[in-house]
Amino acid sequence: MQGDQTVLGVIIAVVGVAGSVLVAVVSRPHPEPAPPPVPGRPVEARDLTTIAAVAEVVASQSREIQALKTRQAEHEEHARLQDRTIQALRRWAAILETALRSTGATVPEPEPEDAPLVRGS
Repeated sequence: MQGDQTVLGVIIAVVGVAGSVLVAVVSRPHPEPAPPPVPGRPVEARDLTTIAAVAEVVASQSREIQALKTRQAEHEEHARLQDRTIQALRRWAAILETALRSTGATVPEPEPEDAPLVRGS
């Protein structure tokens, strides 16, 4: 009889633990699915608790980095074009100044604040 009571006690304990686990799972609040990420939203505001969320942040940052690299390359190309244009205009201005002086015309000096920019010094 003692053996039957021990088995019954073990069965009751197992059922009790299983019931407790079931109640805990059902009672635990389930988080709502995260809304889709908003482009331009700061990373700090994003949910980083799941692998999918972290992957989305990494992918988003990768796209942003690529866009910044493209913009930087465009700006650098634009700056090179401006440098070439300024150099060409300086050479042309020097030729025009020489031609004017050869005719005896008076060539006005640039404004004092513009002189370093015009003369390239």
